Amino acid sequence: MSLVNIDGVSVEYRTDNGPLTAVDDVSFTIEEGETLGIVGESGCGKTTMTKAFLRLLDNNGEISTGSITYDGIDLATVSEEQLRTDIRWKEISYIPQNAMAALDPVYTVGAQVVQVIELHTDNSTEQARERCAELFKRVDLDPNRMGDYPHELSGGQRQRVTIALSLALSPSLIVADEPTTGLDVIVQDQICELLAEIQDDIGCAIVFVTHDMGVVSNISDRVAVMYAGRIAEIGTIDDVFDRSAHPYTIGLQNAFPRMDEFPASSALIEIPGSPPNLLDPPTGCRFEGRCPYATEECRHTDPSSVELEDGHRIECLYPERRSEFREHGNEPDTWKDAREAEAKQTP
Repeated sequence: MSLVNIDGVSVEYRTDNGPLTAVDDVSFTIEEGETLGIVGESGCGKTTMTKAFLRLLDNNGEISTGSITYDGIDLATVSEEQLRTDIRWKEISYIPQNAMAALDPVYTVGAQVVQVIELHTDNSTEQARERCAELFKRVDLDPNRMGDYPHELSGGQRQRVTIALSLALSPSLIVADEPTTGLDVIVQDQICELLAEIQDDIGCAIVFVTHDMGVVSNISDRVAVMYAGRIAEIGTIDDVFDRSAHPYTIGLQNAFPRMDEFPASSALIEIPGSPPNLLDPPTGCRFEGRCPYATEECRHTDPSSVELEDGHRIECLYPERRSEFREHGNEPDTWKDAREAEAKQTP
């Protein structure tokens, strides 16, 4: 059953150079109890999309079209007061990308968790402190660290504090915005394992944002691959990793090291070029300028979302060629031709 339904959402930022559409007509669902990974290059819109759930966008950003429906409430249009009192923390919580920046440096980490509990429940201060101690234990932190300030904790410990904050009111959905960024590999694994254990315990859904294909493949039930503000492909882990149908998804996997599949001597295959300028996006497919299979039609026709199998969708004008994409997409010469074509077009 769908917990959240995102329908035709666009997010626009006002800039000195004009409007920039960071998320463009995006639609998908979040199912109860699942982990949905959102993956893509920096600047593709994945963080903007997740911040839109709780209207945590920067002051120059706004949801310009579409709806985000949770329990019959459109989060895109609900009043700020209702969002603050009834939704944030209680129903949907947020784990930020930078724990050090998210935590207040002048208050102890325990005081910050206690404050959230006191603001949103009828608990006394003593009860809130007891709950905070329970949460610290749950995220493998010594409750004696409740009296520490953020700068006195390691990066991994600070991230555990933000996870404890996200759990304080037992939400139905946790949005985790690149929670493993800047952490070493061992701590990354520990954080991912912790989130999976928490999900098993309380049955919440998790949206996990990352640029790391390895992380998303290990933690997610379904994956949405974003490119230049759009969802290029979405499906189950098997759909996206074993039956990739969009050239960008295939290219992204080629460009990312997979220790279980690549011998140490194998070179990664880069995707040529750069993402388009979203201040002046192309009229056709967003990936056309970098795609080795692009045609003249791709340059002028904006592809719609096509469903291949149950829940497996791509935005591509040639879904019937997906077997060809998979067969040749991991060959260096395929992307070499795309680089040469791009070089000829570059003045």
